[in-house]
Amino acid sequence: MFLGRLIRKSGHPELSFIRINWVTPIFVTGDIFCFFVQAVGVVILLRAESRSKLNLAKAIILAGLGLQVFFFAIFALVAVLFHIRLSSRRGGNVVHQGVNVNIRLWNLYLCSVLITVRNIYRLVEYATG
Repeated sequence: MFLGRLIRKSGHPELSFIRINWVTPIFVTGDIFCFFVQAVGVVILLRAESRSKLNLAKAIILAGLGLQVFFFAIFALVAVLFHIRLSSRRGGNVVHQGVNVNIRLWNLYLCSVLITVRNIYRLVEYATG
C-alpha cells in the first residue's frame, strides 16, 4: 500500500510500471494467494499418512514460499523502475514540502531487503528440514 500511495503522491503515476490503481491489489492478492498455498500444504502435511503425501505437502509449502519471494521480487522491481524513472526527471525527488520521495523509497528498499532475507531464510530452512 505504501508504494502505491507514494507513487500517487509523487504526482507522476505514469512512471509506474504497473497502473497505479492495480499496484496494491496485485501485491496484496499475490501475498494472500501465497499464504493459501502454504496453508493447503500444511493441511496436507497434518493429514499425511504416507511418505508420498509428506513429500507432496513439503513441495506445496515450498512452492508457496517460492511464490512469495517471486511476488516480492516483482514488487521491488516496480519500486526500483519507478525510482529510476522519477530520478531521471529534474526535481522529481521532492514532491511536496516534507515529502522526499527519494528518502521514502530508500526506506522501502531497506525494509524490502530485510523481508526478502527473512523469506529466503524461511525457504532455505524449510527446504533443508
